[in-house]
Amino acid sequence: MVTKRPLITDDNIATAMHVLKLTLDTQLKRKGKLCWLSAHEMLGVITEEYHELIDAVKSNLDFDIKRELLDVAVAALFALACINNGVLNRGK
Repeated sequence: MVTKRPLITDDNIATAMHVLKLTLDTQLKRKGKLCWLSAHEMLGVITEEYHELIDAVKSNLDFDIKRELLDVAVAALFALACINNGVLNRGK
């Protein structure tokens, strides 16, 4: 049996972006705004968050999965901000 995929709504996207921004703000207040210094460091953090997401998916609990997805997204967004700040071009 083939299940049709529902369309995501603009409200779903807006809510996800809002929650991502709140989570990013919380993490910045908690951990500060010091840039990661290398792609290796960025990958390390994102990989750690990804492994936590795997565990959350295995638990099959929506709350845990959402929390870990936010952690992965925040880590990726912060890494992108660090790159945009010129971190990877320093010293070259």
